[in-house]
Amino acid sequence: MAPFSPSDVIEEYTRPARVIRDGGSVVIPALSDRHTVDVDERGEMEAFLTDGLRSLLSSVPCENMSEYTVRWPGHIQKFIDHRDSGDLDEFQLIEEWRYDPKVPEFTWLRVLAEGSDGETMEWTVQDYGGDDGHSMARTTGLVTAICTEAWIEDSKMLPPGVHAPEVLSDEVLSRVIREMVSHGVEITGPDV
Repeated sequence: MAPFSPSDVIEEYTRPARVIRDGGSVVIPALSDRHTVDVDERGEMEAFLTDGLRSLLSSVPCENMSEYTVRWPGHIQKFIDHRDSGDLDEFQLIEEWRYDPKVPEFTWLRVLAEGSDGETMEWTVQDYGGDDGHSMARTTGLVTAICTEAWIEDSKMLPPGVHAPEVLSDEVLSRVIREMVSHGVEITGPDV
């Protein structure tokens, strides 16, 4: 099932991935650079490039940056086979991937950063949902809610407009992490 809009999942699988390579933005076909990753408590999963960097493309100065979507092994190959054979039925997929609240979901994210000095830092975010079981909604929605609370408390924090969380102060980002953890989202790694 898709824990968010199945149409958006299909778009994620078909829209070219924008990544940073050698300090510049480049476009790479979605679903490329497939490889396996070990996910805590879940075992081996498959990762592939998708277009998820969005605001990070312009807000984080770096030499190389990519975003990978992680799924159960075989999932994306099945999608590719249907797509390449011409029998991909988006309406059928939307129905098959419809959210079922009886099926438990989990969200897992690993962030790996390497500095110019070669030092690496790694964070892992995991969530199994709250009382309603919606882990994806919790891990993304809590960030928005906490950032909004901080802005309400200090409306001069940012000028009018749309702003990505990564442009907020270290104090606000630390607050986001603390409050997510207090809501049961597991975050491990170095302190920010």
